[in-house]
Amino acid sequence: MTLVIDILYLAFLLVTFPYYAVILLRNRELWGVLWERFGNLAPRHGSRPCLWIHGVSVGEVLAARTLVAELRETYPEWEVVVSTTTLTGRKVAEQTYRDLRVFYFPIDLSYAVRRVLKAIRPSAIVLVEQEMWPNLLILSDAVGIPVAIVNGRITERAMRRYLIVRGVMERFARNVAFCCSQPEYAARFLSLGVPPDRVAITGNMKYDAVAVPDDIGAARRETRALLGVADDEWLVLAGSTHAPEEEILVGAWETLRRAVPGARLLLAPRHPERCLEVARVVEGRGHRVVRRSSLGAPPPDGVLLLDTIGELRLMYAAADAVFVGGSLLPHGGQNVMEPAALGRPVLFGWSMHNFQEVAQLLLAQRAAVQVRDEAKLAAALVRLARDPAEAAAMAARGRDVIVRQRGATARNVEIIGRLLARAPRPDWSREIA
Repeated sequence: MTLVIDILYLAFLLVTFPYYAVILLRNRELWGVLWERFGNLAPRHGSRPCLWIHGVSVGEVLAARTLVAELRETYPEWEVVVSTTTLTGRKVAEQTYRDLRVFYFPIDLSYAVRRVLKAIRPSAIVLVEQEMWPNLLILSDAVGIPVAIVNGRITERAMRRYLIVRGVMERFARNVAFCCSQPEYAARFLSLGVPPDRVAITGNMKYDAVAVPDDIGAARRETRALLGVADDEWLVLAGSTHAPEEEILVGAWETLRRAVPGARLLLAPRHPERCLEVARVVEGRGHRVVRRSSLGAPPPDGVLLLDTIGELRLMYAAADAVFVGGSLLPHGGQNVMEPAALGRPVLFGWSMHNFQEVAQLLLAQRAAVQVRDEAKLAAALVRLARDPAEAAAMAARGRDVIVRQRGATARNVEIIGRLLARAPRPDWSREIA
């Protein structure tokens, strides 16, 4: 079975080689990533049982924070290691789990998977959200390593891909030891072949991973002072944006500024490596760009650009309204939970299928505004800026939505604990089949 899967992967790589070759030539940092993803890892030392937790990128890495903390507290005899797939995910994982081993997830070729399994020697594996990789599941099962999915979700796009190879999916989905699913995705895991007695709806851990502070007043004042934003200036933060959303945001901000003089804009692109591109967009419309990394005293006036990693939450606290990106193009949106939990009025675009559940909850409680284009976004921002009482009420409703959805982590820890209790110790002295 692994041979068939490898052949399919290699055929795909041959077809897409020119595309990936251009990406590798443009970004030499990816060479090191690729080297590690082919299984070139230093062996893990020690004899403690190992729990390997994997999150694809930033969202999954951060969603796993409460899970990792509770598992380490409940099962201190287990060593926890964390893997991720993307460059930014790796950087955030290293910042978040400073005392844990962090590495890149292997490419799902059997050769790479075997090498990583032998280097890490896990006794159990937990995949956060939707990383159902055939060779990992098959080879882990071959040596008795249970693989669980937590915060399970399968997007419509991923489901379409899985259905193309449904027969293969049904074969290896039976190797999932347990799937802790988000409510709207359980039926999809069942349809792909995960046994019904191994699927449970436990909720979304991202609600637990988001801090819900009682008061952000001090953080708000300090951050606005750092940014050079006065108390009476209305600050719009556009977080996790993708092209061409920055162009749309600047246009909406220009309209807002005509209605509300002194309104400010802070752009935080989803991928920091796009900051130069975003700066050119802003300057192309005749505005000055002020980078977070070069702020002085006093900071100059202009469009603020967040070009650092790990500060977005702090910036949310400083904002008067937050637009969450990836939603005005067919991307599916980014995480709206954090600004809502901080008590910020939240806006997003028409494409939110990646965060459909929380988007619908916020809209149902009148705790967010959904817009379709620049004109609607500008009009919504003007309304909120001119009606601070309604903005505050909307923010309070959003915070309440997040509080009511918490608790998935505890349910997941209970289920994973049962798996760990009966997890065998794999025999690493023999070859992986």
